[in-house]
Amino acid sequence: MATIFITGANRGLGLEFVKQYAQQGHHVIACARHFTQATELSQLATLHSNIQLHELNVMDEDQISELTTVFKNQPIDVLIHNAGVGGFECEALGDMDQKGWLEVLTVNTVSPMLITQALLANILASKAKTIIGLTSILASIDDNNLWWSL
Repeated sequence: MATIFITGANRGLGLEFVKQYAQQGHHVIACARHFTQATELSQLATLHSNIQLHELNVMDEDQISELTTVFKNQPIDVLIHNAGVGGFECEALGDMDQKGWLEVLTVNTVSPMLITQALLANILASKAKTIIGLTSILASIDDNNLWWSL
């Protein structure tokens, strides 16, 4: 069975990926910022011994760097970058600020690259060598009526 590493695993698509892969018997490394707030994920992990919980705030570069040590010599077949933020608090002119935009850019673009970098040896040591980046309609250039309110 494969080893699947999932960021943003506490709800939504991330949680569903954890459920599906765990039910198929894969080893799932499910990452979330705070497991005290990830009750459904924590309960799921008690039901499936093949789910490994790992606290990871994708805004914390030190935590990302530690992945290299924590998962040393463990092949990771599939890395799923699922953590993301919409940036709704800075979507309209007049509401934007640097802090909000930097959070959006860090979580959605910089952090996935840093996580990939930290886990590259793990991915290269696997059979599948798969990296998946998820997004939503918010990132669509063609079909996005939710963004850029004026």
